[in-house]
Amino acid sequence: MPSRRSVIKGSLLAALAALAPARAMGQVSTAAKVRVCKRNTIPIGGGKIVQSKKGALLITQPKKGIYRAFLARCTHEGCVIGPADQTKNAVQAGKVTCNCHGAQFSATDGKALRGPAVSTLKKFKVTLDKVYIYVS
Repeated sequence: MPSRRSVIKGSLLAALAALAPARAMGQVSTAAKVRVCKRNTIPIGGGKIVQSKKGALLITQPKKGIYRAFLARCTHEGCVIGPADQTKNAVQAGKVTCNCHGAQFSATDGKALRGPAVSTLKKFKVTLDKVYIYVS
């Protein structure tokens, strides 16, 4: 008969294995790179909300040639951030605003600058070619 300690240890290990991401266990490859928009559509010092396979993304260019990508969902209640007209510049004075409750986020690093949101926007890795911006 197994000891109480070995039963508890086995249960904990099984629970941890169930919570571990599949990628860590070698079952899923790394996140795919997705083309999201042309570089020339993102203004220097500005940004736009773009629709992609990863959902609505905020793509910003805080300085010439430096691009950032964030999930365009407010960390307060999940509203899409930025202007209602997504063809407009989403960044005003280095900030992006959530229209639901007024939270503001930094266009440079995604940090919450004004509540009710307190968490940073989810970031994506950005890669570039001569024409396009990709996220993964």
